[in-house]
Amino acid sequence: MSDVEIIFIQLVIECLGKSQNSGYLYLQANHPDLVNYVDRSRFNRFVSSLFTVIKKIRTRMPRNENCECKIVDSFPLIVNKF
Repeated sequence: MSDVEIIFIQLVIECLGKSQNSGYLYLQANHPDLVNYVDRSRFNRFVSSLFTVIKKIRTRMPRNENCECKIVDSFPLIVNKF
């Protein structure tokens, strides 16, 4: 798995309000295509090694549900307002 995939899955788990292990097991049971690449212990090690990056993303993610800005993908998107 790429770093981006690991970070994405970890952020999804956090948005679900689950712990890392229970979130991984939830995704494995309900969305196996997301986590079939790697076992849980290896996933946990990857997340630990990417902790500083995930922490920076977390601090920049808006917490307000009504915010117009959402992280959808790693692809930059420019929206023109006319």
